[in-house]
Amino acid sequence: MAIPIRNRAVRQGDPWSPFDEFDRAMNRVLGDLYPTRAEYPPVNIWTGKGDMVLTAELPGLESEDLDISVHENIVSLRCAPKAQPRQPQEGVTYHRRECAHAGFSRSWRLPFEVDPNKVEAKLENGVLKLTLPQSEASKPKKIEIKAT
Repeated sequence: MAIPIRNRAVRQGDPWSPFDEFDRAMNRVLGDLYPTRAEYPPVNIWTGKGDMVLTAELPGLESEDLDISVHENIVSLRCAPKAQPRQPQEGVTYHRRECAHAGFSRSWRLPFEVDPNKVEAKLENGVLKLTLPQSEASKPKKIEIKAT
């Protein structure tokens, strides 16, 4: 995966300049093949016994932080940004800060219409599990053939 290691301006006579140029060229060439940013939250979606199940990893979030909506065959999951202090606590020195509470919004189009009255959502140990049952209206119907 092409991930920039250094983020700095190129200076004339810099011995690292050829490597920086090579890094930029590889990012241009491979950028579409190897995305550097994964979607958040990571999810798994599979079909069970007539239902679709979606699990999402949401460490540190509570159920009141989340907004889940279902409209026909679209499932949406949202979380508003959380306020976080800009300055670290007094006496604390951060060496790296990668945990952001920026919020997110993701939606998925399912292969069938969901019955919103039967959707179940459980949040346990930072993993959200949605059970999304197919609506009766979108289930295939057996057509009886009448003999004449």
